[in-house]
Amino acid sequence: MLGTIYYGWWVVLACFVISLLMGGITFFSFTAFFEPIQREFGWSYTQISLATSLRGLEMGIFAPIVGSLSIDSAPGN
Repeated sequence: MLGTIYYGWWVVLACFVISLLMGGITFFSFTAFFEPIQREFGWSYTQISLATSLRGLEMGIFAPIVGSLSIDSAPGN
């Protein structure tokens, strides 16, 4: 049964698992780092939250651009 599954679906599964793990680490566990960042740099919670929000905004703006570039540069296009 495992040998009959198309190889591309294994790649899709691996990418899904990696995205799930990275999404959880990046978005949901970042608050665990607030106090260490505050102690290290002396920043307020507002400054740390602003930096995190700017990172999310930047990812939202550039994701379509990067996606478009990766599709255009794919072999066969």
